[in-house]
Amino acid sequence: GMHTWPAHVIKGKKMSGRWSLERVTLRSVEVIDVIPEENLLLLKGPLPGTPQSLLRIQKLGEKKVKATKKDEAA
Repeated sequence: GMHTWPAHVIKGKKMSGRWSLERVTLRSVEVIDVIPEENLLLLKGPLPGTPQSLLRIQKLGEKKVKATKKDEAA
């Protein structure tokens, strides 16, 4: 790790870092339950930011898989 200088993790170093003001898209987050009466959304997976930060949740489209010549022939 780093000591007193440069006081942050260098880019590319395989260590834990921060997701601060960057826009991050995570596909590994799973919605477990929605409780509209209490305005709760239960999520499972890694979430960026601090515990009191705001998140923007939106549904992403499916990943497109290119068809190969074998798939087209079948």
